[in-house]
Order: sequence, then structure tokens, then C-alpha cells
Amino acid sequence: MAGASAHWHKTGRGSTAAQQQAAAQPAGRARAGTGTAAALALQTGPHPLVIAGNAIFTVLVVLTVAVGGALFIGKQRFEAPGPLQDDKWSISRAASALRTSLMYYSARV
Repeated sequence: MAGASAHWHKTGRGSTAAQQQAAAQPAGRARAGTGTAAALALQTGPHPLVIAGNAIFTVLVVLTVAVGGALFIGKQRFEAPGPLQDDKWSISRAASALRTSLMYYSARV
């Protein structure tokens, strides 16, 4: 009976040897020797192309979130009121800037 009580304190529950062995295996892993393709895939891990695809997709998602955040913050700052207390107005003659630039460029040609 001393062995049974030691077993009880060691595992925290009264379990059989098969249950202890199953609990010692990593979660989701099939036992070696089952011979199925699924068991082999679980033992070998994901294909390198799957890992690369996951990495690329993760980078794209992170970049999308970063660009979206930057655009949101940039739009907020662009539309924020400026440092002037009052609006400033200036009046210019119609097409004066166009006339000046046409005279400048025609003289250079």
C-alpha cells in the first residue's frame, strides 16, 4: 500500500501506467510506429514552404496594419488646425501666376 500512496502523491491522481505514458507524450503527437501519413506529418513538422508562406503572410498583415495606422495618423495631423489664430487671406489678379510663369518659360526657350 505504501507504493500506491507514493504513486498517488507523485502524479496527483490515481492513474495507470498507460495513462502516465500518454500524458508524457507531447499534445497532438501520434505515437511512433502507427505508420499513418498523418502520424508521420505530425512527427516531421510542417513543410518548409508552409513555414515560408506563413512568414510572408504575417509580414504582409503587419505591414498592412502599420501602413493603415500611419495613414490614419497622417490624415489626423494633416487635417488638424494650424498654428494661426485667424485665417489669412490674400488676393491676387486672375491668372497672374500663370501669366508670370508663361513669360518666364517662354523667355528661356
